[in-house]
Amino acid sequence: MSETLSPDNGERSGEQSYYPQFRLPELPEDVAIAGSKPGRQYLYRRGELVAKMKDLERNNHEMLHQLQDDYGALVLEEPPSRLPPRDHAMLLLDRDPQAEAVMNACAALKRLPSLKEDPRSPQDLLRDHLRDRRDRLSRRDTARRLEGAAMLDRQGAVMLRLPPGGPAVPKVLKAVRANRTPKTAGVWANQVLVSQQDWGWVPSVPAIPLPPRHPLPGTPGTGVAGQNVRVAVLDTGIRSSHQWLTHAESRGEEDYEEIDEDGDLRPDIEAGHGTFIAGVILQHAPGATIVGRAVVDSHGFTDDVALATAIGSLRDESIDIINISLGGPADPLHPAPNTRREIDALRAQNPRLSIVAAAGNRNRSDLFYPAAFTDVIAVGALDRSMRRAPFSNFGPWVDAWALGVDIESSYIRTDVITTYTTDPGGLEGAQWSGTSFAAPRVAGSMAAAMSPGALK
Repeated sequence: MSETLSPDNGERSGEQSYYPQFRLPELPEDVAIAGSKPGRQYLYRRGELVAKMKDLERNNHEMLHQLQDDYGALVLEEPPSRLPPRDHAMLLLDRDPQAEAVMNACAALKRLPSLKEDPRSPQDLLRDHLRDRRDRLSRRDTARRLEGAAMLDRQGAVMLRLPPGGPAVPKVLKAVRANRTPKTAGVWANQVLVSQQDWGWVPSVPAIPLPPRHPLPGTPGTGVAGQNVRVAVLDTGIRSSHQWLTHAESRGEEDYEEIDEDGDLRPDIEAGHGTFIAGVILQHAPGATIVGRAVVDSHGFTDDVALATAIGSLRDESIDIINISLGGPADPLHPAPNTRREIDALRAQNPRLSIVAAAGNRNRSDLFYPAAFTDVIAVGALDRSMRRAPFSNFGPWVDAWALGVDIESSYIRTDVITTYTTDPGGLEGAQWSGTSFAAPRVAGSMAAAMSPGALK
């Protein structure tokens, strides 16, 4: 028996859990909850709206004028990203230099071969290291904003933002839709999606990885199953330095899986999620090629615009299967519309494309997107007795079921000072549970079946 957290108030309860005790963080400051009715609860970025340009231009820009005059919405040239990175280097100056995390990070930095003879003090080294990481994350966010702007322009949409302290997004949506026929006016909230956890706002079980029961083997498997099959993993990124993933493809630093994005010198709760999923796929199809995309931050948050942008980035990658181990309940009038359009565009290029998505860990039957799209294979989780895992979503929209409890796979070094240029790689492993890890078992099995000669 282990203590878990109550989903609503963060208090401990005595329910049995697969996972150790862990206190979940608060929702980010730029995320809010909309609605309270079953099936209508979803997350959105505060003040963040997306609208069809053709609808904004109709009737002398009537809708645009309403959004600007009545609600103070501002049209942006590019979609806003997450909150800008805090100045972690300056925050460090205010910390106790004897704090365990700071001292451990300083010691780890001094062990790096490139810094052994550095004359700077450990504190200066750490401050410079955090500043470099902040700058790297800032460059990545800028690149994502530019990609998002291009994606929205391609879709004929524009991002709008309500002013701070202004009316809530759901109120604006309701008012705009009430004045239009049909009621599904071309404006919607930028839906927030989460990977693996559903945090503290819905019934779920907190999940952090455990050490593997057995040492990880040197390779994920033997044989050529999955050869010539390309599987995209849209997640927290991948560590191609891991021994299992040395042949994985990514855009380098942009898709590198960060451990400590918030600069608190401790591994973030979702760090390693993408690397773990890639390993699950390769255990079923060791010959497959993994194409990684970092779309989720290491706290587990992304949104519809960011996911759609990542899908659009695969247009020239000749992808056969996409694994999406993230999602969320959606605005019923516009469930993840940007993602929906990019899926359609990618499938128009490749009609044989298969998309596999996790069904979510809410223990509910409410639709969970993008898994609930009819052309996406929604995967629920089974426990070791081949019954539905207690956390798994369910319902007629769930298309497949796979083991999702105590899965073992590749993981990351939890050394927070590791960077893209200093990552030593290795053969780390972990044990994790969730529909996030049931989905890649299905994706990997499909990749194995697609390989030449596998069905003979």
